[in-house]
Amino acid sequence: MDQTQAQEQAQSTHEQQPNKGLNQETIDSYPTIVVGDMLHLDDNTCPICLCEYDPSDVLKVLPECVHRFHCDCLVEWLKLNDTCPVCRTHPPRLSSSAIDT
Repeated sequence: MDQTQAQEQAQSTHEQQPNKGLNQETIDSYPTIVVGDMLHLDDNTCPICLCEYDPSDVLKVLPECVHRFHCDCLVEWLKLNDTCPVCRTHPPRLSSSAIDT
């Protein structure tokens, strides 16, 4: 299954459910890293799409649990869900005052 298929499957699974995902500003606030810049990577596969990381891939990191995913995969996931796809931890949300400024 490639990244696009995984994203489409995640979206179709949640079409009937109310959106409980995170807002774009919160998602954008999470750090990103480039695979090739990392000295050591424990797992070389995205847990969402199950594709291996390439050295040029940009990953997004969830701050609380530090799980890493393809940036696009995690963005689509977090638009529909408010938990980590691996451990179900709730990542921090930006406060409404931080979004308004």
